[in-house]
Amino acid sequence: KEEDILRLFAEVDGGLGPMTSMVYNAGIQNKPSRLVDADWADLRRVMDVNFLGAHLACREAIRLGASEDEAGL
Repeated sequence: KEEDILRLFAEVDGGLGPMTSMVYNAGIQNKPSRLVDADWADLRRVMDVNFLGAHLACREAIRLGASEDEAGL
Protein backbone atom coordinates (compact mmCIF):
# COMPACT_ATOMS: atom_id res chain seq x y z
CA LYS A 1 0.00 0.00 0.00
CA GLU A 2 1.18 3.49 -0.77
CA GLU A 3 0.82 4.61 2.84
CA ASP A 4 3.13 1.78 3.95
CA ILE A 5 5.81 2.86 1.48
CA LEU A 6 5.47 6.51 2.49
CA ARG A 7 5.72 5.57 6.18
CA LEU A 8 8.78 3.42 5.57
CA PHE A 9 10.64 6.20 3.77
CA ALA A 10 9.66 8.75 6.43
CA GLU A 11 11.06 6.43 9.11
CA VAL A 12 14.26 5.91 7.13
CA ASP A 13 14.69 9.64 6.57
CA GLY A 14 13.98 10.50 10.20
CA GLY A 15 16.02 7.72 11.76
CA LEU A 16 18.88 6.94 9.44
CA GLY A 17 19.62 10.22 7.71
CA PRO A 18 19.88 11.02 4.03
CA MET A 19 19.29 8.30 1.49
CA THR A 20 22.24 7.70 -0.80
CA SER A 21 21.17 4.49 -2.55
CA MET A 22 18.39 1.95 -2.76
CA VAL A 23 18.04 -1.63 -3.93
CA TYR A 24 14.48 -2.62 -4.77
CA ASN A 25 14.21 -6.37 -4.37
CA ALA A 26 10.58 -7.30 -3.96
CA GLY A 27 8.08 -9.07 -6.11
CA ILE A 28 5.43 -11.72 -6.09
CA GLN A 29 4.06 -14.20 -8.59
CA ASN A 30 0.95 -16.25 -8.97
CA LYS A 31 0.71 -19.95 -9.49
CA PRO A 32 1.56 -20.78 -13.10
CA SER A 33 -1.53 -20.87 -15.28
CA ARG A 34 -2.57 -20.40 -18.86
CA LEU A 35 -3.26 -16.78 -19.76
CA VAL A 36 -6.88 -17.59 -20.60
CA ASP A 37 -7.33 -19.05 -17.12
CA ALA A 38 -5.65 -16.20 -15.24
CA ASP A 39 -7.65 -14.59 -12.47
CA TRP A 40 -7.95 -10.79 -12.87
CA ALA A 41 -7.66 -10.13 -9.11
CA ASP A 42 -4.44 -12.16 -8.97
CA LEU A 43 -3.00 -10.34 -11.98
CA ARG A 44 -3.89 -6.99 -10.46
CA ARG A 45 -2.21 -7.90 -7.17
CA VAL A 46 0.98 -8.90 -8.99
CA MET A 47 0.99 -5.62 -10.96
CA ASP A 48 0.30 -3.58 -7.83
CA VAL A 49 3.26 -5.09 -6.00
CA ASN A 50 5.73 -5.65 -8.81
CA PHE A 51 5.19 -2.51 -10.89
CA LEU A 52 3.40 0.10 -8.78
CA GLY A 53 5.29 -0.83 -5.61
CA ALA A 54 8.61 -0.46 -7.41
CA HIS A 55 7.54 2.86 -8.89
CA LEU A 56 6.45 4.26 -5.52
CA ALA A 57 9.63 3.10 -3.79
CA CYS A 58 11.85 4.59 -6.49
CA ARG A 59 9.86 7.84 -6.44
CA GLU A 60 10.30 8.23 -2.70
CA ALA A 61 14.00 7.31 -2.85
CA ILE A 62 14.52 10.01 -5.48
CA ARG A 63 12.63 12.53 -3.35
CA LEU A 64 14.78 11.79 -0.33
CA GLY A 65 18.09 11.50 -2.09
CA ALA A 66 17.93 14.25 -4.68
CA SER A 67 18.25 17.99 -4.39
CA GLU A 68 15.34 20.02 -5.73
CA ASP A 69 17.17 20.47 -9.06
CA GLU A 70 17.75 16.74 -9.42
CA ALA A 71 14.28 15.57 -8.34
CA GLY A 72 12.92 15.85 -11.88
CA LEU A 73 15.21 13.08 -13.13
